Amino acid sequence: MLHSEKQRNEKSMQTLHIFNPEHDMALAYNDELFTPPHAGRAMRADLSFLPVFWSEDGDVIVVDDVDQALEKIRHFKRKLPQVTFITVNKLPSLAGRDIDIDVWGWDSSIRHTLLRKGLKNKELPTDETLRRLREISHRKWGAEILSCVRQDTELTIGEAELVTTIEAVNNKLAQGGAWVLKAPWSCSGRGVRYVEKELSQQIRSWMAKIIHQQGGIMMEPKYNKVKDFGMEFYSDGKGNITYKGLSLFQTANGAYAGNLLATEDDKIEILQQYLSIERLGEITEKLIKCFSTRLRNIYKGPLGVDMMIVASAGNRQPCLLHPCVEVNLRRTMGHVALSLAPTPFDPQQLMRITYDGHYHLKISNIQTNNSIDK
Repeated sequence: MLHSEKQRNEKSMQTLHIFNPEHDMALAYNDELFTPPHAGRAMRADLSFLPVFWSEDGDVIVVDDVDQALEKIRHFKRKLPQVTFITVNKLPSLAGRDIDIDVWGWDSSIRHTLLRKGLKNKELPTDETLRRLREISHRKWGAEILSCVRQDTELTIGEAELVTTIEAVNNKLAQGGAWVLKAPWSCSGRGVRYVEKELSQQIRSWMAKIIHQQGGIMMEPKYNKVKDFGMEFYSDGKGNITYKGLSLFQTANGAYAGNLLATEDDKIEILQQYLSIERLGEITEKLIKCFSTRLRNIYKGPLGVDMMIVASAGNRQPCLLHPCVEVNLRRTMGHVALSLAPTPFDPQQLMRITYDGHYHLKISNIQTNNSIDK
């Protein structure tokens, strides 16, 4: 939950924060007893301290190792809130307290964990809410938002379709061009494959597995991408959508690679090489309108929309905008970047997650390449 200072003063309530990056995989498996693969467990263990960047004084953060979390945040040269780190085994000590609960993303697995530890707070999502959240976290719902935003909007591009058979994919490939296949519930490039002309046996096996497990595959043209970016929002659950800021990020083979930490003015200046501020504003307003009715009484929390700037035919100006590559109904690395945004007097930085057997949050000054690596 994102609370303003005024709201916090009025409520005087703690928030319990949990980083569960395996959320998208949990949605795919849809099992409250879901056990994440090693990579998901490792990322959660190594980066469980991340909520310190959007917490407030007095909040509680669940981490795998308290001493390790304290050591990691000690090296960040910025003012951080006074929070309490606890392990998951200490959650029963919070049972019965009137606290807010803020997880990276809601699914049946994380709710089951909280219930098992005695946290039966009124704001835990019901079975019906979780069912609806999973439904609208499907990529086909993102395709509906894409259609909503593109309606009566010039200089946009983008289409996506759910296919349920390998034959349907072959029919699309027969049209020519390169295509992107995406598992309905997936993240960070793990559920993405690129195909052209014909399907390899490896891709066929992957598709058969995804169709069996998730009911189909999203298929969309592969566009001539110029730049990735996104917009971050917050839904209050009552139909009010608040725009939080821009996210300029990098990807490698469809996987997240890093975020620019810069002021909003600096990010707008970068995007204005390709798009006018008026077009950005129009898309923002359209997204707010599309989300407002669709998320009312369903989702309360942060969300993000990934977009891309696409080269027009013959690389002529102006560029085209793909206004909704995907919707993430959870906190995103873009939200993390907004929490770490510099002042106008600070240098721009690059935030990355690196892996060397352990996951690390690395923040590097772009000008000097000095880095903070935790």
